[in-house]
Amino acid sequence: MRRYFAFSMTFLLPFLLSPINSANAQNSVSGVLTASDNDNPLPYANIYLSNTTIGTSSDPDGFFSIRSIPSGRYELVVQYVGYELFVKNIDLGKDDKLRLNVKLVPKPYAGEEVVVEAPDAKWWRKRLEEFTREFLGPNPFASECRILNATALEFVPAPDIDGYKVATDSIIVAGGF
Repeated sequence: MRRYFAFSMTFLLPFLLSPINSANAQNSVSGVLTASDNDNPLPYANIYLSNTTIGTSSDPDGFFSIRSIPSGRYELVVQYVGYELFVKNIDLGKDDKLRLNVKLVPKPYAGEEVVVEAPDAKWWRKRLEEFTREFLGPNPFASECRILNATALEFVPAPDIDGYKVATDSIIVAGGF
C-alpha cells in the first residue's frame, strides 16, 4: 500500500500542481513604444523585467508583448539606443493584462570633438608616384602594372628616415604578368 501511495503521489503531484502554476502565469504586459518628439514607432527596443530572464523586443511597429508572467512585483525596463532609459514599477496579481503606451525621450549624445583633416592631394599623389616606382621596380613590365587600390595606401611622414612610411591592410596590383 505504501508503494502504491508513493507512486501515485509522485505521478499525480505534478498534475495537481499544474493548475496552480498556470493560474499564476496568466499575467501579461503589452504596449507600443513611440518617440516622444514625433510619435514614430521604435522597433527592436529591449523590454524586460529587471532581475529576471523575462523579456522581449518590440516589433517593426513598436508593439511588444510579454506573456505568462508569474504574479509579483517587477521593474519593467525599456531600452533603446539614443533614448533615455524607461523604468516603471508594476505589480501583477492574477490574470492581470497590463497595457502601456510608452513614449521614450530622445537622449542626445555629446561626444568629444573630432577633427578630420584631408591630406594634401598634391603631396599624396607625389608620394604615390614615388611608392609605385619603388614598389614595382625598374623592370620593363613595371610600366604595364598598376596598383588597383591606391586609395588604401596611407603615407605617413617619417622624420627619422627623412621620408615617409606606407601603411595598408592590403595592396592589389594588376597587369604586366
